[in-house]
Amino acid sequence: MKYKELTIKSLGLTRDLLLQKLFNEHIHLNEYAHQLFETDPFNNPHKKGDTIKIVEVALEDIGLRTGGTFAEIEFAMSKLNLTHCPLEFAPYIRLTYTDQKSFIIKSINRHPPGAIKIFSKPVLENEDFPRGFYIRNIDGLLWLRGYRCSMDYQWDSKDRMIFQIKNSL
Repeated sequence: MKYKELTIKSLGLTRDLLLQKLFNEHIHLNEYAHQLFETDPFNNPHKKGDTIKIVEVALEDIGLRTGGTFAEIEFAMSKLNLTHCPLEFAPYIRLTYTDQKSFIIKSINRHPPGAIKIFSKPVLENEDFPRGFYIRNIDGLLWLRGYRCSMDYQWDSKDRMIFQIKNSL
């Protein structure tokens, strides 16, 4: 499988400085995103200059022609030298993806149109707590949004996700 790699660099910012940076860059957060920022991964930021390599693909591009659950996605990505993105890199991914296509359409209990999920390991095994982040451009406003779903949620084959390329940190 061939795909375009993108390098994401940590600025080494503390949680508060990172939130300020997102605010200054006009990145919007929902309540779930704020909850995720209060978790352990954001207590110890990566060093300034640490990088990961990522790729954005549709699930069908990694062999999931009918979509998949978390477990099915993990199995598919493990065969392709892909892995979970560190949760704390999600804000840096959002800051890098500034030319994302804008969508106005809203959805309830489904992956929103134009959303790109950042595939990371859930912080807590609690369906009432956000699982991770996705990025979206809603009517010209850039968002870093947290989301909730069950581990058996069925993602669509056309849903786009960002994975880390193994051994890139």
